[in-house]
Amino acid sequence: MLSEKPFEMPLIPPSVVTLVPYEVARRLSAVAVSATAQEITVLVPNTSDERVLSELQTVTSRWVTPVQAPQEEIELLLDHMSGSLNEDDLWLQARHIAALSRLVDHAVNEGQV
Repeated sequence: MLSEKPFEMPLIPPSVVTLVPYEVARRLSAVAVSATAQEITVLVPNTSDERVLSELQTVTSRWVTPVQAPQEEIELLLDHMSGSLNEDDLWLQARHIAALSRLVDHAVNEGQV
C-alpha cells in the first residue's frame, strides 16, 4: 500500500507527474504515473467519474487510462511529490525548467549566447 511505504515507491518521472498541473492534480485527486505520446495512466479514487476523466484528457491532450486507488493514498502521494522546503517539488522543478528554457530562448534570439 502507498500509505504504508510512500517513499519506497518506484520513481515516477517528473515529466510524467507534471503532465497534470499541481492544482488540477490536487482538485481531482489524480496522479499521473506513466505516459506515452497518446496515452496517460492516472491514479484516481473513482475510475467511473467521467467529469474527472474528461478534464484530465483535456488538460493532457492524451487518452486517459484510470487506475483506481484509495483517496488517502493518492493524497499521501501528492503530499510526498509536492515536497516541502526540505524536499524536491516536482511541479516547482518543472516551472523552473520552463522559465530557464524561455530565458535561454530569449538570449539566443537576442544574440547574447
